Amino acid sequence: MISNDKNFYEDFGILLPLFMDVTTDLFVVAQLDDEFKIEFINSCNFLEKLGYSQDSLVGTSFLDLIYSDDAKRITNLLKNNRRNKRQSEEMRILTSVCDTYWVEITLKKYKGKFTDNKVLINLKDISKQKNLESKLSAAKQKSGPSISRDITESKLAEQKLKDSEEKYRELADLLPDIIFETDKSLNLTYVNSVAFKKFGYTPEDIKLGLNVSTIIHPKSKEKALLHIKSIFEGKETKPNDYLLCKKDGTCFYARLHSRPVIKDGNVVGIRGTITDINEMIIAKQELIESEERFRTIADQSFMGIVVIQDGIFKYLNDQTLNLTGYSVREIK
Repeated sequence: MISNDKNFYEDFGILLPLFMDVTTDLFVVAQLDDEFKIEFINSCNFLEKLGYSQDSLVGTSFLDLIYSDDAKRITNLLKNNRRNKRQSEEMRILTSVCDTYWVEITLKKYKGKFTDNKVLINLKDISKQKNLESKLSAAKQKSGPSISRDITESKLAEQKLKDSEEKYRELADLLPDIIFETDKSLNLTYVNSVAFKKFGYTPEDIKLGLNVSTIIHPKSKEKALLHIKSIFEGKETKPNDYLLCKKDGTCFYARLHSRPVIKDGNVVGIRGTITDINEMIIAKQELIESEERFRTIADQSFMGIVVIQDGIFKYLNDQTLNLTGYSVREIK
């Protein structure tokens, strides 16, 4: 949650320039007009590598930095960005001595409080990646058709695996239950979209490292640890019910079905589903409490109270036995 405290915003005003100085990417704010004049550019190592300073670029046209062969394509990208879509492309940027560096350019129209006639431009240095691709391409041409075929087959297999993973994730997002996977340390490595809505966590929380123990209520931890131990020992396990905690601290009852993730014959994690059974558990508890209240009242009543279901005596209070003279065994 972002604080409304004035001190926070004062600190943020100090921290933002520091972030801009330590990041390796270039961030540019430009006017959304035909010249795309630069209003802001951060200072970083990549800017120094290009041979520029902040003062030398502010007020100049961003278009002047684009390599001539990429100019038309990137200019069209900038102009189309007026539709407020986040877009990315690869391009070459000119250094102060007219050399070029490959960058990935990402654009997003700026929506501010007072104006939206700006565009945010992020430039990421991908020169090493492009140089490697160039060397691989040269090696492929030099090695002949056999290497080319191997690379093609590898690419096809990689694409097939990627398509399979995407299909799995799309199907998982359609399910009403939570799907999850963990590594051997029980850090979550994947959850479907339902999990984010249910628990209140974000994909960033998963990337930073979210352990399963964080979402298990202390009352259920001992039971959960025994269940997890059985999974890693290769034992068959049955579904278990636990009390789980959301990011905001509220809890709910859930039923977990889980299985080991096995790679090269070793258990490397856990995969499973989580079903919300909170309403069912609460209804069951309320029914038990209601029955207990009924018995308490009935046992203290001066009237005989009998419950008959399908022709069978289900309950008789003590006053009924006193009035009839029968015992419970004789009546049932």
